[in-house]
This record gives sequence, C-alpha cells and structure tokens, in this order.
Amino acid sequence: MPDDSGLKSAGVYGTAPAARRSASLFSAGEPEREDGRHSLGAFGRRRFSRLTLRILAIGIFPLATIFGGLMYLGVYERSLVDGRLLALGTEARMIAGALGETAVPPGDPETTEIEIETARNVLRRLVRPTRVRARLFSRDGVLIADSRALLERGGAVRQETLPPPEGPSRVLGVLTDVYDWFFFLLSQGRDRAAVYRETPYESAADYEEVRRALDGDDASMVRVSERDRLILSFAIPVQRYKNIYGALMLSISSAGIDRSVREVRQDIVQVFGIVFILSLLLSFYLARAISQPIARLAAAADRMRRLRTRSAAIPAFPDRRDEIGDLSAALGDLTTELFDRMDAIERFAADVSHELKNPLSSLRSAVETAARIDDPEKQKRLMAVIEQDVDRLDRLIT
Repeated sequence: MPDDSGLKSAGVYGTAPAARRSASLFSAGEPEREDGRHSLGAFGRRRFSRLTLRILAIGIFPLATIFGGLMYLGVYERSLVDGRLLALGTEARMIAGALGETAVPPGDPETTEIEIETARNVLRRLVRPTRVRARLFSRDGVLIADSRALLERGGAVRQETLPPPEGPSRVLGVLTDVYDWFFFLLSQGRDRAAVYRETPYESAADYEEVRRALDGDDASMVRVSERDRLILSFAIPVQRYKNIYGALMLSISSAGIDRSVREVRQDIVQVFGIVFILSLLLSFYLARAISQPIARLAAAADRMRRLRTRSAAIPAFPDRRDEIGDLSAALGDLTTELFDRMDAIERFAADVSHELKNPLSSLRSAVETAARIDDPEKQKRLMAVIEQDVDRLDRLIT
C-alpha cells in the first residue's frame, strides 16, 4: 500500500526550510548576501535614518546660514557702535581740554564760570569739520552752547538729514520697509534702548550721562530716535586744575553705522539667496534619488503581478545603505519566499492528485465488486479493503 512519503518530500508536511528562510529575513546581524542585497539586520542596528539626516541637512543648511549671518551682523553692529563711542570719547576729551584751557578764566573755582562766547567759538571751530553735535552745560546743568545753532548771519541754522525722496514704486517701498523692519528687530537691541527726545529747553536733567559728567565721571549712552536710528552720546566733565566747571556732551546719529550695516546685510541676503538656490537644487536631487528607485520597485512589483513569473525580478540597490536599499532587500526576499511557496503548493497539488488516485481507484473497484457478489465472506474482505482505503485517504488529508 502506498504511503505519504512523496508528500513529505515535496514539502507539504515539512515546511521547516521555508520557516527558516522567513526567520532569517528578519534576523539581526545577517551578513551581506551573494546576490548583492544587504540584509535588514543593518536597518535594525541603524540608530539614525540616513534619508532623514539628508533631508534635515538640506533644510537646516539655509537656516543655519541666515542665522550665522544675523549673529555676525549683530556682532558687527555692536563693534561699530563700540568703536564709534570710543572715537567720540577721544574727541570729547580733546574738546573738553581745549575748553578748560581757553574758556575758563583764572580765579576762584567757586565763583568762576565758563565764558560762553569763548566756549561757543571753540565749539564752532572744533566741531565744524566733523558731523558731531556738541552741547555744553554749565555746572548748574543749564545748556549754554549748542553746535547745531550756528550763530552766523544772524540766524540759527538747523542741520538735519532728510529722508530720500519717495520712489516711483510703492511696492518696492513696502518691501524695503518690511526688509528694514525685519533687520531692525534683530539689530543691537533697539527695541530695548531708551528713546531719544529733545525738549525746547534742554538741561542736564534730560540726560543721564550729563548728570554723571557733572559728578566727575565719563559716561556714554545709546538711544533710539523717532526714525529708528541710534543716537550715540558721550559726556565728559569740563575741568581746570581738577575743578569741574561744566559738562560737554558729544552726540552723533548712526547714519554711517547704518550704511555699513546695510552693506553687510545685502551681502548676507545675497549669500542666503545662493544657499537657497543650492538647497532647492539639492532638494530636487534628493527627491529624484528617492522617487526613482521607488518607482522602479513599484513597476517591478506590478510587472510581477501581471506576468506571475520569476523573470520580473525586483531591482537590487546594493550600494544604497539607507531605507531604499532596505526596502529593495525586503521586497526581494519577500518575492523569493512567495515564489518558493507557490512552487511548493504546485508540487503539493500534483503529489496529492497522484496519491489520491490509488485509494480512490481501489475504493471504486471494491464498491463495484461488492455490488456484484453475494458471498458474505468476500463482502467482508472487500469492506476491510474499503476501510483501509478510507484510512489512507484520512491520513493523506489530515
């Protein structure tokens, strides 16, 4: 009587090789295979996604560039302000020394005052070549001389830098305002600086640095005007033989500093534009590097579905050590496993068909014979044969 060894050899009952292949598909530490595909164990050990790192690098690079540029811009502006305050202090010491030597007459320090006309002449001569504004306060804090009021031709001339005439394009003006406003928020902490205001009758009480100068200390201050420009000021006491007779304050707007900062800003914007274009190109390259392999994998899977043959192989990417390579390896292993299972099922069906024919033929012969004979002993033997064939069928099926 035939047995079921043929079915076992076909892998119907013995599915251990397929199980081992399935288990090896997800095992960590699997070495690289001969077909060029790398195992998924490498993906299990990978702590960071390479695709994620590439995408983050492309996104962070322009942001890091503009952030570094803005940080440099702030440091550059602060260095210009500090340098201008240092130069302003040097000018103030020279002018205050000249005032102490020429505008303070000899006499009792308690009663001697600064000669106003002499002081104005000194200020006019020393300040005119510069763009600095000089104000001289008496020891009582009263403003006694202001270089802005040039006492020439019988009238006071007020010098003030006017804004440029309005251009023909309003859109360009709006963009310029937004550009200036954005960089204004990031420059020199201007939103936290004190506001510069002038009053009709100025005195030392209006300026903290002047009050400190009247107390004998040099002092500087940075304020913001109504036009969002920095006003740098430096105050120093006017002394003669260690006696304080008044205070001199020099001030200047940050027009020159703003021009220098604007030039640097334009350079930063140009660099950012170049970096942005490079980031776009790299983004297109990365998108193509991701989409093309996935499209090839999808086309191969669809071709395999339609043809149902091993000839439509999944493309391998052995040089890619990222998620695309892992996906290719996983799909390749999956299709190999599926085709192995399909081959096993086909062999199983053929073996089952062959193994079932023998007991079925024996059953048919026994049933036909039992219907034609009347001998109870022979019928009993035929029933035993039928029972054996049924047992064989049961073993084959279960």
